[in-house]
Amino acid sequence: MPPALLCVLVLIFFAALGIQHQRHRRRTHALRRQNETLQRENDRLQQHRTHQHTQLETALGGLQEAVLILDATGSIHFANATFRAQLLPPAAPLHYQPIERILPPGPLLDYIHATRGNPAAPPPPQHEIQLPPSTPGATSYWVQITGAAIPPHGDPAAPDALPWTLYILHDITPHKRLETLRKEFVANVSHELRTPLSLIQGSTETLINLHENSGETNSLATDTLQFLHTIQRHSIRLNTLITDLLNLSRLEAPTPAFHPEPTSIASFIRDYFVEHMPAHPAPGHTVRNHIPAEVGVCNMDRPKLTQVLENLLTNARIHTPPGTQIEIHARRLRGNTPPCVEIEIRDNGPGIPPEDLPHIFERFYRVDKGRSRQNGGTGLGLSIVKHIIQLHGGVVRAESTPGRGSSFYFTLPLLRP
Repeated sequence: MPPALLCVLVLIFFAALGIQHQRHRRRTHALRRQNETLQRENDRLQQHRTHQHTQLETALGGLQEAVLILDATGSIHFANATFRAQLLPPAAPLHYQPIERILPPGPLLDYIHATRGNPAAPPPPQHEIQLPPSTPGATSYWVQITGAAIPPHGDPAAPDALPWTLYILHDITPHKRLETLRKEFVANVSHELRTPLSLIQGSTETLINLHENSGETNSLATDTLQFLHTIQRHSIRLNTLITDLLNLSRLEAPTPAFHPEPTSIASFIRDYFVEHMPAHPAPGHTVRNHIPAEVGVCNMDRPKLTQVLENLLTNARIHTPPGTQIEIHARRLRGNTPPCVEIEIRDNGPGIPPEDLPHIFERFYRVDKGRSRQNGGTGLGLSIVKHIIQLHGGVVRAESTPGRGSSFYFTLPLLRP
Protein backbone atom coordinates (compact mmCIF):
# COMPACT_ATOMS: atom_id res chain seq x y z
CA MET A 1 0.00 0.00 0.00
CA PRO A 2 1.41 3.41 -0.89
CA PRO A 3 2.56 5.50 2.08
CA ALA A 4 0.26 8.39 1.09
CA LEU A 5 -2.82 6.18 1.12
CA LEU A 6 -1.77 4.74 4.47
CA CYS A 7 -1.45 8.22 5.92
CA VAL A 8 -4.91 9.14 4.61
CA LEU A 9 -6.44 6.06 6.21
CA VAL A 10 -4.73 6.77 9.53
CA LEU A 11 -5.98 10.36 9.45
CA ILE A 12 -9.55 9.18 8.69
CA PHE A 13 -9.40 6.66 11.56
CA PHE A 14 -8.27 9.22 14.12
CA ALA A 15 -10.80 11.74 12.85
CA ALA A 16 -13.63 9.21 13.27
CA LEU A 17 -12.28 8.31 16.69
CA GLY A 18 -12.30 11.98 17.69
CA ILE A 19 -15.85 12.45 16.45
CA GLN A 20 -17.01 9.39 18.43
CA HIS A 21 -15.23 10.69 21.51
CA GLN A 22 -16.98 14.06 21.16
CA ARG A 23 -20.35 12.33 20.84
CA HIS A 24 -19.62 10.22 23.90
CA ARG A 25 -18.67 13.34 25.87
CA ARG A 26 -21.89 15.07 24.79
CA ARG A 27 -24.00 12.03 25.76
CA THR A 28 -22.19 11.78 29.09
CA HIS A 29 -22.80 15.44 29.74
CA ALA A 30 -26.49 15.09 28.81
CA LEU A 31 -26.89 12.07 31.10
CA ARG A 32 -25.15 13.99 33.88
CA ARG A 33 -27.62 16.86 33.45
CA GLN A 34 -30.57 14.43 33.44
CA ASN A 35 -29.23 12.75 36.55
CA GLU A 36 -28.89 16.09 38.28
CA THR A 37 -32.44 16.99 37.23
CA LEU A 38 -33.76 13.68 38.58
CA GLN A 39 -31.81 14.16 41.79
CA ARG A 40 -33.28 17.64 42.23
CA GLU A 41 -36.79 16.26 41.53
CA ASN A 42 -36.20 13.44 44.01
CA ASP A 43 -35.02 15.93 46.61
CA ARG A 44 -38.08 18.06 45.91
CA LEU A 45 -40.44 15.08 46.29
CA GLN A 46 -38.65 14.02 49.45
CA GLN A 47 -39.01 17.52 50.87
CA HIS A 48 -42.69 17.49 49.85
CA ARG A 49 -43.23 14.15 51.59
CA THR A 50 -41.41 15.39 54.68
CA HIS A 51 -43.58 18.51 54.59
CA GLN A 52 -46.72 16.34 54.31
CA HIS A 53 -45.63 14.24 57.28
CA THR A 54 -44.97 17.42 59.24
CA GLN A 55 -48.44 18.71 58.38
CA LEU A 56 -50.04 15.39 59.33
CA GLU A 57 -48.08 15.26 62.56
CA THR A 58 -49.10 18.83 63.34
CA ALA A 59 -52.77 18.25 62.51
CA LEU A 60 -53.24 14.75 63.93
CA GLY A 61 -50.31 14.19 66.26
CA GLY A 62 -51.92 15.86 69.26
CA LEU A 63 -55.29 14.11 68.99
CA GLN A 64 -56.37 11.86 71.84
CA GLU A 65 -57.75 9.42 69.26
CA ALA A 66 -55.36 6.99 67.61
CA VAL A 67 -54.99 7.73 63.87
CA LEU A 68 -53.61 5.37 61.22
CA ILE A 69 -53.23 5.95 57.46
CA LEU A 70 -52.44 3.05 55.13
CA ASP A 71 -51.38 3.49 51.51
CA ALA A 72 -52.71 1.46 48.59
CA THR A 73 -50.29 -1.41 49.29
CA GLY A 74 -51.34 -1.74 52.93
CA SER A 75 -48.18 -0.13 54.29
CA ILE A 76 -48.24 2.43 57.08
CA HIS A 77 -48.03 5.97 55.74
CA PHE A 78 -48.77 7.71 59.03
CA ALA A 79 -49.52 6.82 62.64
CA ASN A 80 -49.84 9.47 65.32
CA ALA A 81 -48.31 9.33 68.78
CA THR A 82 -51.48 7.96 70.39
CA PHE A 83 -51.56 5.01 67.99
CA ARG A 84 -47.89 4.26 68.63
CA ALA A 85 -48.33 4.48 72.40
CA GLN A 86 -51.46 2.31 72.54
CA LEU A 87 -50.80 -0.35 69.93
CA LEU A 88 -47.07 -0.68 69.32
CA PRO A 89 -44.19 -1.88 71.48
CA PRO A 90 -41.51 0.71 72.22
CA ALA A 91 -39.04 1.50 69.40
CA ALA A 92 -40.95 -0.59 66.86
CA PRO A 93 -40.17 0.26 63.19
CA LEU A 94 -43.19 1.94 61.70
CA HIS A 95 -43.24 4.03 58.53
CA TYR A 96 -43.72 2.21 55.22
CA GLN A 97 -43.91 -1.13 56.99
CA PRO A 98 -46.75 -3.53 55.96
CA ILE A 99 -49.45 -3.42 58.58
CA GLU A 100 -49.24 -7.22 58.96
CA ARG A 101 -45.67 -6.86 60.29
CA ILE A 102 -46.72 -4.33 62.90
CA LEU A 103 -50.02 -5.60 64.29
CA PRO A 104 -50.49 -9.13 65.65
CA PRO A 105 -53.33 -11.28 64.27
CA GLY A 106 -56.59 -10.37 65.92
CA PRO A 107 -59.87 -8.46 65.56
CA LEU A 108 -58.19 -5.15 64.68
CA LEU A 109 -56.21 -6.63 61.80
CA ASP A 110 -59.31 -8.54 60.65
CA TYR A 111 -61.29 -5.29 60.54
CA ILE A 112 -58.54 -3.56 58.53
CA HIS A 113 -58.43 -6.42 56.01
CA ALA A 114 -62.22 -6.36 55.67
CA THR A 115 -62.48 -2.62 55.03
CA ARG A 116 -59.39 -1.77 52.96
CA GLY A 117 -58.95 -1.50 49.20
CA ASN A 118 -62.49 -1.28 47.78
CA PRO A 119 -63.42 2.30 46.84
CA ALA A 120 -66.89 1.23 45.64
CA ALA A 121 -67.86 -0.31 48.97
CA PRO A 122 -70.00 1.72 51.38
CA PRO A 123 -68.25 3.27 54.39
CA PRO A 124 -67.71 0.59 57.04
CA PRO A 125 -69.73 0.99 60.24
CA GLN A 126 -68.18 1.82 63.57
CA HIS A 127 -66.95 -1.30 65.29
CA GLU A 128 -66.06 -1.97 68.92
CA ILE A 129 -62.96 -4.11 69.51
CA GLN A 130 -61.29 -5.34 72.68
CA LEU A 131 -57.51 -5.13 72.32
CA PRO A 132 -54.86 -6.91 74.37
CA PRO A 133 -52.37 -4.82 76.39
CA SER A 134 -49.43 -3.48 74.37
CA THR A 135 -47.01 -3.78 77.30
CA PRO A 136 -46.60 -6.47 80.01
CA GLY A 137 -48.55 -5.76 83.16
CA ALA A 138 -51.11 -3.51 81.47
CA THR A 139 -54.80 -4.35 81.11
CA SER A 140 -56.78 -4.87 77.93
CA TYR A 141 -58.87 -1.98 76.65
CA TRP A 142 -61.70 -1.23 74.23
CA VAL A 143 -61.62 0.96 71.14
CA GLN A 144 -64.28 2.09 68.69
CA ILE A 145 -62.76 2.03 65.21
CA THR A 146 -63.98 3.80 62.08
CA GLY A 147 -62.44 3.40 58.61
CA ALA A 148 -62.75 5.77 55.64
CA ALA A 149 -61.33 5.45 52.12
CA ILE A 150 -59.12 8.27 50.81
CA PRO A 151 -59.73 8.59 47.02
CA PRO A 152 -56.71 7.62 44.85
CA HIS A 153 -54.66 10.17 42.93
CA GLY A 154 -55.10 10.40 39.16
CA ASP A 155 -57.76 8.44 37.32
CA PRO A 156 -59.97 6.57 39.85
CA ALA A 157 -61.07 4.19 37.06
CA ALA A 158 -57.53 2.98 36.38
CA PRO A 159 -57.09 -0.72 37.19
CA ASP A 160 -54.22 -0.03 39.58
CA ALA A 161 -55.93 2.94 41.28
CA LEU A 162 -56.51 1.80 44.86
CA PRO A 163 -57.50 4.15 47.66
CA TRP A 164 -55.59 4.81 50.81
CA THR A 165 -57.44 4.23 54.08
CA LEU A 166 -57.83 6.34 57.19
CA TYR A 167 -58.61 4.68 60.52
CA ILE A 168 -59.59 6.49 63.71
CA LEU A 169 -59.62 4.56 67.00
CA HIS A 170 -61.44 6.09 69.95
CA ASP A 171 -60.67 4.70 73.41
CA ILE A 172 -63.98 3.69 75.02
CA THR A 173 -62.47 1.75 77.94
CA PRO A 174 -63.89 4.13 80.62
CA HIS A 175 -67.33 3.84 79.04
CA LYS A 176 -67.09 0.03 79.03
CA ARG A 177 -66.00 -0.01 82.66
CA LEU A 178 -68.95 2.17 83.67
CA GLU A 179 -71.26 -0.06 81.64
CA THR A 180 -69.89 -3.13 83.43
CA LEU A 181 -70.39 -1.46 86.82
CA ARG A 182 -73.94 -0.51 85.86
CA LYS A 183 -74.76 -4.08 84.79
CA GLU A 184 -73.32 -5.49 88.01
CA PHE A 185 -75.26 -2.91 90.06
CA VAL A 186 -78.55 -3.74 88.31
CA ALA A 187 -77.98 -7.48 88.77
CA ASN A 188 -77.10 -7.10 92.47
CA VAL A 189 -80.04 -4.80 93.21
CA SER A 190 -82.42 -7.13 91.36
CA HIS A 191 -81.23 -10.09 93.44
CA GLU A 192 -81.61 -8.10 96.66
CA LEU A 193 -85.15 -6.98 95.74
CA ARG A 194 -86.40 -10.42 94.77
CA THR A 195 -86.53 -11.82 98.34
CA PRO A 196 -88.52 -8.99 100.02
CA LEU A 197 -90.78 -8.77 96.97
CA SER A 198 -91.59 -12.48 97.24
CA LEU A 199 -92.52 -11.94 100.91
CA ILE A 200 -94.77 -9.02 99.96
CA GLN A 201 -96.51 -11.10 97.28
CA GLY A 202 -96.97 -14.06 99.62
CA SER A 203 -98.31 -11.90 102.44
CA THR A 204 -100.68 -10.09 100.09
CA GLU A 205 -102.08 -13.33 98.69
CA THR A 206 -102.60 -14.63 102.24
CA LEU A 207 -104.48 -11.49 103.29
CA ILE A 208 -106.63 -11.58 100.15
CA ASN A 209 -107.59 -15.20 100.84
CA LEU A 210 -108.42 -14.38 104.47
CA HIS A 211 -110.66 -11.46 103.45
CA GLU A 212 -112.39 -13.44 100.71
CA ASN A 213 -113.06 -16.35 103.10
CA SER A 214 -114.18 -14.16 106.00
CA GLY A 215 -117.52 -13.36 104.36
CA GLU A 216 -117.44 -9.71 105.52
CA THR A 217 -119.26 -7.33 103.17
CA ASN A 218 -118.96 -3.97 104.94
CA SER A 219 -117.29 -0.98 103.27
CA LEU A 220 -114.06 -1.33 105.29
CA ALA A 221 -113.58 -4.93 104.19
CA THR A 222 -114.35 -3.98 100.58
CA ASP A 223 -111.86 -1.10 100.61
CA THR A 224 -109.23 -3.26 102.29
CA LEU A 225 -109.65 -5.97 99.66
CA GLN A 226 -109.38 -3.40 96.90
CA PHE A 227 -106.12 -2.04 98.33
CA LEU A 228 -104.75 -5.56 98.67
CA HIS A 229 -105.54 -6.30 95.01
CA THR A 230 -103.74 -3.08 94.05
CA ILE A 231 -100.67 -4.14 96.05
CA GLN A 232 -100.81 -7.58 94.46
CA ARG A 233 -101.10 -6.19 90.91
CA HIS A 234 -98.16 -3.84 91.29
CA SER A 235 -96.01 -6.41 93.09
CA ILE A 236 -96.58 -8.81 90.18
CA ARG A 237 -95.55 -6.07 87.75
CA LEU A 238 -92.46 -5.29 89.84
CA ASN A 239 -91.60 -9.00 89.98
CA THR A 240 -91.87 -9.18 86.17
CA LEU A 241 -89.52 -6.20 85.88
CA ILE A 242 -86.97 -7.80 88.23
CA THR A 243 -87.17 -11.08 86.31
CA ASP A 244 -86.49 -9.28 83.02
CA LEU A 245 -83.59 -7.39 84.58
CA LEU A 246 -82.05 -10.62 85.84
CA ASN A 247 -82.53 -12.30 82.45
CA LEU A 248 -80.87 -9.35 80.75
CA SER A 249 -77.93 -9.34 83.18
CA ARG A 250 -77.41 -13.08 82.57
CA LEU A 251 -77.43 -12.54 78.81
CA GLU A 252 -74.88 -9.72 79.15
CA ALA A 253 -72.57 -11.77 81.34
CA PRO A 254 -69.12 -12.65 79.88
CA THR A 255 -70.11 -16.34 79.78
CA PRO A 256 -73.91 -16.52 79.47
CA ALA A 257 -75.60 -19.91 79.80
CA PHE A 258 -76.14 -21.12 76.25
CA HIS A 259 -77.11 -24.68 75.33
CA PRO A 260 -77.78 -24.96 71.59
CA GLU A 261 -78.81 -28.13 69.82
CA PRO A 262 -79.68 -28.89 66.17
CA THR A 263 -83.38 -28.15 65.74
CA SER A 264 -85.74 -27.88 62.78
CA ILE A 265 -87.01 -24.32 62.64
CA ALA A 266 -90.41 -25.36 61.24
CA SER A 267 -90.97 -27.99 63.96
CA PHE A 268 -89.86 -25.55 66.68
CA ILE A 269 -92.41 -22.93 65.55
CA ARG A 270 -95.10 -25.61 65.25
CA ASP A 271 -94.36 -26.90 68.77
CA TYR A 272 -94.51 -23.34 70.09
CA PHE A 273 -98.01 -22.88 68.67
CA VAL A 274 -99.15 -26.17 70.21
CA GLU A 275 -97.56 -25.77 73.66
CA HIS A 276 -97.53 -22.02 74.36
CA MET A 277 -100.23 -20.28 72.35
CA PRO A 278 -103.17 -21.81 74.30
CA ALA A 279 -101.59 -20.55 77.53
CA HIS A 280 -101.28 -17.01 76.15
CA PRO A 281 -104.46 -16.33 74.18
CA ALA A 282 -104.70 -13.22 72.05
CA PRO A 283 -108.32 -12.06 72.34
CA GLY A 284 -109.38 -10.28 69.20
CA HIS A 285 -106.11 -11.10 67.40
CA THR A 286 -105.41 -13.67 64.73
CA VAL A 287 -101.99 -15.37 64.82
CA ARG A 288 -101.00 -17.48 61.80
CA ASN A 289 -97.92 -19.61 61.14
CA HIS A 290 -96.59 -19.52 57.55
CA ILE A 291 -93.20 -21.18 58.15
CA PRO A 292 -92.44 -23.69 55.33
CA ALA A 293 -91.40 -27.18 56.40
CA GLU A 294 -88.18 -27.09 54.34
CA VAL A 295 -86.80 -23.86 55.81
CA GLY A 296 -83.85 -25.64 57.46
CA VAL A 297 -82.12 -26.66 60.70
CA CYS A 298 -80.10 -24.45 63.03
CA ASN A 299 -78.33 -24.65 66.38
CA MET A 300 -80.72 -23.10 68.86
CA ASP A 301 -81.25 -22.86 72.58
CA ARG A 302 -84.95 -23.77 72.61
CA PRO A 303 -85.91 -22.04 75.91
CA LYS A 304 -84.23 -18.82 74.82
CA LEU A 305 -85.77 -18.88 71.32
CA THR A 306 -89.13 -19.58 72.96
CA GLN A 307 -88.65 -16.37 74.95
CA VAL A 308 -87.85 -14.50 71.70
CA LEU A 309 -91.13 -15.62 70.13
CA GLU A 310 -93.04 -14.92 73.33
CA ASN A 311 -91.64 -11.40 73.64
CA LEU A 312 -92.24 -10.51 69.98
CA LEU A 313 -95.79 -11.91 69.90
CA THR A 314 -96.63 -10.26 73.23
CA ASN A 315 -95.25 -6.99 71.91
CA ALA A 316 -97.47 -7.31 68.82
CA ARG A 317 -100.56 -8.08 70.94
CA ILE A 318 -99.94 -5.22 73.37
CA HIS A 319 -99.36 -2.52 70.78
CA THR A 320 -102.08 -3.41 68.27
CA PRO A 321 -105.88 -3.11 68.58
CA PRO A 322 -108.29 -6.09 68.55
CA GLY A 323 -108.80 -7.51 65.09
CA THR A 324 -105.11 -7.26 64.16
CA GLN A 325 -103.60 -10.09 62.12
CA ILE A 326 -100.18 -11.38 63.27
CA GLU A 327 -98.23 -13.62 60.90
CA ILE A 328 -94.94 -15.52 61.13
CA HIS A 329 -92.92 -15.99 57.93
CA ALA A 330 -89.44 -17.30 57.13
CA ARG A 331 -87.11 -17.20 54.13
CA ARG A 332 -83.54 -18.17 53.35
CA LEU A 333 -81.14 -15.29 52.73
CA ARG A 334 -79.07 -15.64 49.58
CA GLY A 335 -75.38 -14.77 49.52
CA ASN A 336 -74.82 -14.98 53.27
CA THR A 337 -71.83 -16.82 54.74
CA PRO A 338 -72.77 -18.91 56.65
CA PRO A 339 -76.25 -19.42 55.14
CA CYS A 340 -78.99 -17.89 57.25
CA VAL A 341 -82.74 -17.96 57.62
CA GLU A 342 -84.66 -14.79 58.36
CA ILE A 343 -87.84 -15.07 60.46
CA GLU A 344 -90.41 -12.29 60.28
CA ILE A 345 -93.23 -11.50 62.71
CA ARG A 346 -95.62 -9.15 60.90
CA ASP A 347 -98.74 -7.31 62.00
CA ASN A 348 -101.13 -4.90 60.31
CA GLY A 349 -101.52 -2.63 63.32
CA PRO A 350 -100.93 1.13 63.62
CA GLY A 351 -97.14 0.86 63.07
CA ILE A 352 -94.20 2.61 64.72
CA PRO A 353 -93.29 6.29 64.11
CA PRO A 354 -90.03 6.69 62.13
CA GLU A 355 -88.37 8.67 64.93
CA ASP A 356 -88.91 5.78 67.38
CA LEU A 357 -87.83 2.94 65.10
CA PRO A 358 -84.01 3.24 65.69
CA HIS A 359 -84.48 3.05 69.48
CA ILE A 360 -87.01 0.27 70.04
CA PHE A 361 -84.36 -2.34 70.94
CA GLU A 362 -82.92 -0.12 73.68
CA ARG A 363 -83.75 -1.06 77.25
CA PHE A 364 -86.71 0.76 78.84
CA TYR A 365 -87.61 2.46 75.56
CA ARG A 366 -91.35 2.62 74.96
CA VAL A 367 -93.13 3.96 71.90
CA ASP A 368 -96.49 4.31 73.70
CA LYS A 369 -95.48 4.65 77.34
CA GLY A 370 -98.99 4.76 78.79
CA ARG A 371 -100.27 1.74 76.82
CA SER A 372 -97.14 -0.31 77.58
CA ARG A 373 -97.39 0.23 81.36
CA GLN A 374 -101.16 -0.35 81.31
CA ASN A 375 -100.61 -3.79 79.74
CA GLY A 376 -97.76 -4.75 82.07
CA GLY A 377 -94.85 -4.09 79.75
CA THR A 378 -91.43 -3.54 81.32
CA GLY A 379 -89.63 -1.93 78.36
CA LEU A 380 -87.05 -4.74 78.35
CA GLY A 381 -88.65 -7.35 76.09
CA LEU A 382 -87.11 -6.23 72.79
CA SER A 383 -83.72 -5.66 74.40
CA ILE A 384 -83.81 -9.27 75.65
CA VAL A 385 -84.74 -10.40 72.11
CA LYS A 386 -81.72 -8.58 70.68
CA HIS A 387 -79.28 -10.17 73.12
CA ILE A 388 -80.66 -13.70 72.61
CA ILE A 389 -80.45 -13.41 68.81
CA GLN A 390 -76.90 -12.04 69.01
CA LEU A 391 -76.02 -14.98 71.26
CA HIS A 392 -77.17 -17.27 68.42
CA GLY A 393 -74.98 -15.40 65.91
CA GLY A 394 -77.87 -13.55 64.27
CA VAL A 395 -79.11 -9.98 63.95
CA VAL A 396 -82.45 -8.37 64.71
CA ARG A 397 -84.14 -5.41 63.02
CA ALA A 398 -87.54 -3.83 62.53
CA GLU A 399 -89.41 -2.11 59.72
CA SER A 400 -92.65 -0.19 59.98
CA THR A 401 -94.95 2.08 58.03
CA PRO A 402 -97.31 4.13 60.23
CA GLY A 403 -100.86 3.06 59.59
CA ARG A 404 -99.87 -0.14 57.76
CA GLY A 405 -98.21 -2.26 60.45
CA SER A 406 -94.79 -3.41 61.62
CA SER A 407 -92.40 -6.27 60.88
CA PHE A 408 -89.76 -7.61 63.24
CA TYR A 409 -86.98 -9.71 61.71
CA PHE A 410 -84.29 -11.90 63.21
CA THR A 411 -81.76 -14.19 61.53
CA LEU A 412 -80.37 -17.57 62.57
CA PRO A 413 -77.36 -19.30 60.97
CA LEU A 414 -78.35 -22.55 59.28
CA LEU A 415 -76.51 -25.84 59.67
CA ARG A 416 -75.13 -27.22 56.45
CA PRO A 417 -76.80 -30.50 55.40
